[in-house]
Amino acid sequence: MDDRTHASEFAASDEGSAVEGSAAKTWQEIECLIEEIARLSKQPISARAFHTKLIDHAVSSLAAVGGALWTINRQDEMELAYQINLSAALSIDDANQVDPKPQRQHAQLLAEAVRRGKPTLVPPRCGDRDTSNPTPYLLAFVSVCVHDESVALLEIILPSGASPAAQDGYLRILAAIAELAADFHQSQQLRQLRRRESLWNELDQFAQRIHGSLDLDKTAMAIANDGRHLIGCDRVSVLIQRGGRSRVAAISGVDTFDRRAHLVRAQERLAHLLVRANEPLWVDGDAEPPAPKIEQILNTYLDASQARMLAVIPLSETVGRGRRSRERPLGALVVENFEAGISTEQRECVAIVASHSRIALGNATAVRNIPLMPLWQLLSRVGWLLRLRQLPKTLFVLAAVAALSCALAMIETDFTIRARGELQPASRQFVFAPSAGVVDQLHVDHGSLVEAGQLLAVLRDPQLELEQRRVWAEIETAGKRLTALETSRLTEQPTGSQSRAQQQRLTAEAEEVKQQLRGLARQQKILQQQHDELRLRSPIDGQVLTWDVHQLLDARPVTRGQALLTIADSEGPWVLEVRVPDDQVGHMLRAQDELGGELDVDFLLETAPGVVHHGKVGRLAMNSDRTNGDGTDLDSLSVLVTVRFDRETLEAGGAHSPRSGALRPGAGVITHFQCGRRSIGYVWLRGLIETFDKWWF
Repeated sequence: MDDRTHASEFAASDEGSAVEGSAAKTWQEIECLIEEIARLSKQPISARAFHTKLIDHAVSSLAAVGGALWTINRQDEMELAYQINLSAALSIDDANQVDPKPQRQHAQLLAEAVRRGKPTLVPPRCGDRDTSNPTPYLLAFVSVCVHDESVALLEIILPSGASPAAQDGYLRILAAIAELAADFHQSQQLRQLRRRESLWNELDQFAQRIHGSLDLDKTAMAIANDGRHLIGCDRVSVLIQRGGRSRVAAISGVDTFDRRAHLVRAQERLAHLLVRANEPLWVDGDAEPPAPKIEQILNTYLDASQARMLAVIPLSETVGRGRRSRERPLGALVVENFEAGISTEQRECVAIVASHSRIALGNATAVRNIPLMPLWQLLSRVGWLLRLRQLPKTLFVLAAVAALSCALAMIETDFTIRARGELQPASRQFVFAPSAGVVDQLHVDHGSLVEAGQLLAVLRDPQLELEQRRVWAEIETAGKRLTALETSRLTEQPTGSQSRAQQQRLTAEAEEVKQQLRGLARQQKILQQQHDELRLRSPIDGQVLTWDVHQLLDARPVTRGQALLTIADSEGPWVLEVRVPDDQVGHMLRAQDELGGELDVDFLLETAPGVVHHGKVGRLAMNSDRTNGDGTDLDSLSVLVTVRFDRETLEAGGAHSPRSGALRPGAGVITHFQCGRRSIGYVWLRGLIETFDKWWF
C-alpha cells in the first residue's frame, strides 16, 4: 500500500467509510511523524537540517506531490529555505524564466497566506486574476509564528480530489507541524539570544581591556590575547605600522618572540603589502585567489605557519577633514586557524575586533606621537607633590636630596680596588720532563726539603736505552773490524805492486773505520747526556710543593715538557699574586700616574684572619688573560699583579713560619689596592656609573 493510499484511507476515516484497522495504522504513522518532528524541535541542530527533515517527513507522510519552507527575514522578505519538487509542480523554472506570471501569482499566494496567519487551503485552478492557483494541485499554507510574528511559511502541494474531511485533517496535521516548527524557532531564537548575550559580555570585557591603557605595546598585547578568545581562533597577531614598515607587536599566547624568526619576517612582509593596498585578505576554502604580486609572499608564509585559514585585516584611521582627509595606516590584524576554516559568526567577530582595535590603536599611537610624552607622564605621576598641602614636605625632601647629593659629590673618601689572590714564595721553580718516558725512581715527597742539584727523580726512556745499545754494539763491531784490518796490514809484506795496492786498501779501510768510530763516539756522548738528563735534579734550594708525589708520578708515563714537580724557596721572600679584573686595572694605572709611585696595598690572609697587613705593588702584567684568580668566572679577563710585602712584619703581626701552617703556598688573600681619594658618591655608586656608561656606549 503506497503513501497516497494511506492519505485516502485517512480522509475516508473521518467520514466513517474506511476499515478501522487501516485508520488506526494511518493515525499511528501520523503520531510517529509528530513525535519525530517534536524530537527534532528540541535538538540543537541547525535550521537548515531541521527544515530539511521537516519537509521530508511532511511530504512523505501526507503523500504530497511536493513542499517547501519559506523563511521571513526582518524586512518581510521571503527566502526559500528548502523545497521538494516545487518548480516542477508549479511550472516554475528559476534557471530560465520565460513567463514570470506563474511565479508572480505564487508569490502573491505566499504573501496572502502570511497575512492571514492561519492554515489555508487553496483549491486548484481557482482565484482571481492576481491571487490565483493556476496549478492542478491543492496548495496548503500554514504560518510558523513566534510571539505572534511570522518567521516561516510551510507550503505543501497536495493532490486534488480530497474530501472536505480529508482537507480538514490536512489542516489540523499541518497546524500541529507548524506549532512544533514554532517551538524549534523559538528555542533557536533563545539560543541565539543566549549566545549573543554571552558575546556581548565578552565584547564588553574585550573593549574595556583594549581601551583601558594608552600604552601601545600593552594595547597590542590585549588585542592579541583577548581577541583570540573572542573570535575563537587559534592565533591572533597584531602588527603596528612604524617608519613605513609593518612590525609584529604582539602574538597571542606568547610573551616574547624572536623578531628575526622566518615566520615573523614573512608575516611582516605579507602585512606590509596588504596595509599599503588597504585591502583585507581572506584565505579559506571558498576565498578568491589573491593577486599575483601577493601570492608568492602568501605561499611562503603559509608554508611556514601551516594555517588552513588566514585573515589579514588592515587597520587605518581617517585624518584630516573634507577633501584633505586621507587614510593613515595603523597596522594589521592577522587571524589564523590551523585545523579548520572559519564560520560566519567568527567572521562577524573578526569585524568587531578589527573595528575596536582600529580605535584603540589609533588612540595609543596618537599618545605615543606626542613630543616628550614620557616626561609628561612622569610629571603627571609626581604632580601631587606640588600641591599646596604637600609643598612643605616636598621642599623638605628636595632639600634633603640636594644636601645628600652635595655630600656625595664633595666629601672624599679612600678609593680602593678589591680583588682576590694567593700567597706564593717569590722564588718558585718547576721541574719539567726533558723527554718522553716513564718515572722509574722518586727520591722526594710532598714537603721534602731539597738543595740545589739534589737528585729528585729518575726517568727511564726505553727508546733511548735501545739506541744506546745499538751504538755500543756498532762501536764493538767497528773496533773488532779495525783490529782485524791492522793485523792484516802488519802481517802482509809489500813485495810487489799488487801487495802495495793491498796495503793501501787496508790502510784506507782502517781510516774509514776510525772515522766511523769517532762518529759513534760522538753519538754515544750525546746519548749519555740525554740519559744523564733523565736524572732530574732540584734547580734551587727549597721545598717540594707538589702534593702526593708518589701517587701522582710513580711508574707513570710522562711527555716532553710536562711539569712534574714544583720547588719553592719557602724560607725566602714571599709575594702576593693577585688577579685584578680587567675593567678595574684602569683605575690602578691612573692612580699610579697621579700618585707618582707604587700603590699601597692592604691585604688579609685567609689562613690568619683578623690582622690587616700592608704591601706595595711590585709588578703589573702588560697583558690580560682569561684565568680568574677567584674562580668565579673563568671567562672574564684579568691582569696578574704581584704585591711585595715585608715577611718579618707579617710574621710579627701573627703569621709564623711556613712550617707552622700560617704561611702556606696558594693560601687565599683578600686585597685592597689604595687608588687615592674620590668622592663618596663615586666610590659608592661606581658600579652603577660604570654599568650605565657601558650601556650608553
